[in-house]
Amino acid sequence: MAVVYISETFTSFQGSGHLLGTRQHFVRFAGCGVKCPIRSVCDEQESLTRKHATERTVESLVKEALESMTGWMHITGGEPTDQSEGLQHLVMLARERGLKVHIQSSGVRHVPIQWDWITISPKTDPLHHTFGQELIVVDDGTWSVDRLKILRNDTKFWCYYLVPLSGADPASTVELATRAGWDMTIQAHHHWGAK
Repeated sequence: MAVVYISETFTSFQGSGHLLGTRQHFVRFAGCGVKCPIRSVCDEQESLTRKHATERTVESLVKEALESMTGWMHITGGEPTDQSEGLQHLVMLARERGLKVHIQSSGVRHVPIQWDWITISPKTDPLHHTFGQELIVVDDGTWSVDRLKILRNDTKFWCYYLVPLSGADPASTVELATRAGWDMTIQAHHHWGAK
């Protein structure tokens, strides 16, 4: 039976993007090999390494998600594609058992399995996964209108969102989104006091 390293699992509400407010069962993969510019302020510091990870079978994770009664399994991280084989087994079994699967990745490599919804949130160049449902860029102060327009022209997503870095003044992000022609989202779970 396939196993994956997990930082945590929990049931909560999707905090950003098009599925904002949707109740989902989250499976947070442990470990992230992406050396992104906001790593030091990542709001999931525990998931960056496998230091405190738990080894779980994909069967046990799917069973837990089914018991959550949300209908959704949201696989995030860390970076899920760092455990590509385990990710593939988990997604296949979850979908086989009737769950919808939402994958969240930085897009550093192509996500090698069919999903129901994918959120790509690029942190480094180049972006390898260039299509799906939504692209969410965290405005860390380094993004320009030109860079956002190029990113949109070079990718094929249904939705393009800009989100202020957690704790930052959103006014400059609003201006940037307006000038680039992108939509806005927030990290609502921080305001709700939810995970």
